[in-house]
Amino acid sequence: MRDDERRSAARITTRTLACVNSKGDAHLLEVVNVSVGGCRLRCSERCLELGERVELEFELDGASITATGEVVNFVDGDVGIKFLEIGPDELMALELYGSSSFWS
Repeated sequence: MRDDERRSAARITTRTLACVNSKGDAHLLEVVNVSVGGCRLRCSERCLELGERVELEFELDGASITATGEVVNFVDGDVGIKFLEIGPDELMALELYGSSSFWS
């Protein structure tokens, strides 16, 4: 089964930057899409490793999102991140962003 078939949460296309902290290094990467379950980041070089835990910080419509995630795949220069830990306020902001993007 393909990743898009396994995905239970809809991905919303976005263009924002995330600060991604891994192994003491900070990387500024573009968030290509996001859902309540994770996000896809544009990564021109392989700065992250499969299975690696990362800390992410980014903004969506003025809401600050902070989450812990795991690198789950690499596809065509993009990195798939699965959220492992995310607070209730951040989760609500992602849900609201998804529903407002759906109707706009």
